[in-house]
Amino acid sequence: MLICACAKIYTFRITYSVPRRIHLIQVSQKIQVLLICSIMMIHIPSTIKTVKGQTQLNLESDPVEYWGLVIGADNSGWQSYSHDANYMFHVLNVHYRFDGIYYLSLDTDLPGVDNVTTKNNVRAAITGWLANRSDENDIVSIFWSSHGGGYNSHTGQLSNDQCIDGSRSDRIDESSEIWNSTAGKWVGIDECLYVDYGGPNQATYWDDELAWDLTNLTYGRLVFSCMACFSGGFIDDLSATNRVILTAANETYTVSAGSTLNSWAKSYIDALHGEVGNWSTSTDRLSHTGIGCNADLNNDSHVSMWEAWNYSWWNDTKRIDGSETPWLDANSNGLPTFKNGIDNSSPYEEPGDRTNADAVWLPKKVEGDINNDNTVDIYDAILLANAFNSNESSLHWDRRTDLNTDGQVDIYDALILAGKFGKSMGGGSTLSMETMAAGASVVLEPSELSVFKGETFSVNVRITDVGDLAGWEFKLYWNNTILNCTSAVIQTPLEWQNNTQSYGPGLEPYYNSTHARYFKAQSRVDPASSFNGSMTIVTLIFQAMQPGTTPLLFQETKLGDSTAQPITLAASSGSVSVYYGRYMRSDTQQVNDLSAYRLNIPQSTSPAVNTQSGSGAGALWGIRSWIRHSNGVEQEISLDGQTGTPKADVGGGVGGIRSSTVSVAQTALQSTDSLVVRVYVQIADGPWNLCATFTTEQLQSSTLRATVWTVYYYTFSSYNRVTDRTTARFYWGTTTYNSRIQNLQFT
Repeated sequence: MLICACAKIYTFRITYSVPRRIHLIQVSQKIQVLLICSIMMIHIPSTIKTVKGQTQLNLESDPVEYWGLVIGADNSGWQSYSHDANYMFHVLNVHYRFDGIYYLSLDTDLPGVDNVTTKNNVRAAITGWLANRSDENDIVSIFWSSHGGGYNSHTGQLSNDQCIDGSRSDRIDESSEIWNSTAGKWVGIDECLYVDYGGPNQATYWDDELAWDLTNLTYGRLVFSCMACFSGGFIDDLSATNRVILTAANETYTVSAGSTLNSWAKSYIDALHGEVGNWSTSTDRLSHTGIGCNADLNNDSHVSMWEAWNYSWWNDTKRIDGSETPWLDANSNGLPTFKNGIDNSSPYEEPGDRTNADAVWLPKKVEGDINNDNTVDIYDAILLANAFNSNESSLHWDRRTDLNTDGQVDIYDALILAGKFGKSMGGGSTLSMETMAAGASVVLEPSELSVFKGETFSVNVRITDVGDLAGWEFKLYWNNTILNCTSAVIQTPLEWQNNTQSYGPGLEPYYNSTHARYFKAQSRVDPASSFNGSMTIVTLIFQAMQPGTTPLLFQETKLGDSTAQPITLAASSGSVSVYYGRYMRSDTQQVNDLSAYRLNIPQSTSPAVNTQSGSGAGALWGIRSWIRHSNGVEQEISLDGQTGTPKADVGGGVGGIRSSTVSVAQTALQSTDSLVVRVYVQIADGPWNLCATFTTEQLQSSTLRATVWTVYYYTFSSYNRVTDRTTARFYWGTTTYNSRIQNLQFT
């Protein structure tokens, strides 16, 4: 409540007989607005587009989107204003579907707050954040809770001297409403909303300013709901076609504020929530009571704006005791439903207000969310699968799964769920490694992989050690500039053969500007039994596009049992590193009159080995490299600044991969040149002997780039002390014997 003493005494005159200043709020025929100082999602039962001067909705080319702005503009003295906004944000964010909600509050410790409430931030949210998002088909909803200012008819005082129209540089003139005894004339009165009243950033947001700011918006409809003293006075300024305005007070009196939730705001938001809310003084947070409330008068499963306002009228304890008079306007004439100062009976209905406000309602949940967890996922799919092929007389009938309400659960319900699969009321998630408590596991095989640019390879998604599996779901993300997934194959358990349903879009190469995604789910359908054990569920085929390292990130990995309950799991993400390079293959080719093993991608599948022996202990392997021209002439490449001696040498020992690096000089190429690499072995202090020769194709390149190669050899050596001889083996040609050269680059 806000009543400020004033030296002047005024007489109030009601002038509601004709619409006032409606022509000053210009609304394009392409714009339909619902104005409510609270944020909510609204359904438009018709379509909007301009046809011969008529406004219609065109959903085919531009679907309706929902944008919300929630403002708690006061936290000094009466924290209930901040609590109101938090309650509204919770209900809209958790129980309704919005494309975006922007939440301003002075209490930035409350969950979900985007920014602190200042006058500048409020105006920027309307003229910037909302204006940049909504278009002529969209619904915009604004909720406001704070102190308000205007003329108090009960005391004959102004709450702010500047409320007299003309005392500031007003854009809009108010009609004469109050007798100013000092001036000796009737004057107009402006109303205002206070920001941070009594705080360090106190500011006054005038009705003229709000009306002007709203002209920056393009929308289908606007709902404005306002918990503030004198808030009914905003109807004069904001009333327009396709706007619904709900206020806690009339134009000339206050609201009754408290310390937890304000009475009108609480009852109004309760109606949208479907449950009586409570602000806990012990935790200073919103809490659930479990007490249901039903504002749905026509039982159509939606709470319209009229139904929400009507519920709040009859349940607002401060309205009942005469402390406040809520108003509603939805017919653009500037005259509210309940416009007189007597409200001890049913509200006076201004013609058209009820009809127009009743046509606007909020979609409460995503279609297909059977278990009401705000996400359409594998758990919903399992519930539908359990009731599949049933009707109302079946023992396994579950009414929740009859999504098209035709009395039976069949393929049409499954198609509805499939079309909504993955939809949720929450926002997008940040990509991060996902791990849950151990039980069953969802893993990648291989989990870490190094490949060369241009190479094709596969990754398996496996479930291990699972019991009573009735369905699975996962999202896997990777960098789409490094990897391209060319195909994905689902493998179904034998127990589910011919009795499965799949969900999700599958492969999404351009999920966003940086990442690709594979999103899929599968459930068994009755009468298939559950799966127990371990198996590969999906095989993904990738092509390495560019050098770099990308995680393979699991997100929202879910396993469900036959009762649609989550199975405890651990999801282990992986990674793939892509390099320039070539494998030492076991097959041969003839290039530029040289027959040699291939130096190419991908790796071959058959192993090859070179075995040599000699006197003494120990063995070393190294390489030399040449450019070979089409006429068969070879030009040795400088390695570590030298030629004639093998470089990048490694020792032997127990069998395994060993590596060494070497600097390669930049070398000019002709398009028909090939690269030849020869692997040598040296036993003890003996000579270097050739093990194998490898050649690329004709490179069709102009330059061998100056880089540092990493050369990998799979080697084995053993020394016989009795004979004083060493046996040295060099292997190549398979992913096990993965001898290769990394960072080999041509341009």
